Amino acid sequence: MNSSDALSFWNSQHPEQPFNDDSASKFLQCTSDKEFGDDEVIGASRIATSREDFHRKLCGRGCLDPLAPCEDDNIIGCARCLDRRISDIVLWTTGWSNSYHAKRECTGLRGGQEMVERRGGTPAPIVSGTVNQARSSGKEACQVCYPTGHEPHQCPFNERA
Repeated sequence: MNSSDALSFWNSQHPEQPFNDDSASKFLQCTSDKEFGDDEVIGASRIATSREDFHRKLCGRGCLDPLAPCEDDNIIGCARCLDRRISDIVLWTTGWSNSYHAKRECTGLRGGQEMVERRGGTPAPIVSGTVNQARSSGKEACQVCYPTGHEPHQCPFNERA
C-alpha cells in the first residue's frame, strides 16, 4: 500500500478526524517513498489516537513492530533504535543542559539532575515535546540515548510555529 492509499484508509476509518489539505500534504511529503503492508496501515489506524499519531507511526522507518530487527544494526528490539520507531517525543530540562533524551530513566539526564541536587541546587523541571521543539530550544541529542548516527527522525508533521 502506498502513502496515498494509507491516507485514504485512515480517512475512511476515521471520518471524525480526517487529514485536511495541510496535514495530508505533510503526510505525503514524509511517506511518499514508502510502501506499507496492509497490516501495518490497519494496525496503525487501530492504535493511533489521532491523525498525527497515525502519521508518526508510519513515517520514519514505517515499522510498527518494536521486536522487528532494526535497519541499522539488524538487532531485534535494538535499544538504540526502539524509541525512534515508537515516538518522536523527547525530554529535556529547562536548565543549562544542552541535551534532549529518549527516556526519563536516561543515566545522563538522571546524573545531571543528581549533580544539581548534590551541589545544593534545585533540578530544573523536565519538559517533553517533539524533536523539532527540542532542537529549536538549542538542545542536541543525548549521546547516551542516541549514539552518533542514531538521532531520532525529524518529522515534518511536527514543524509548527
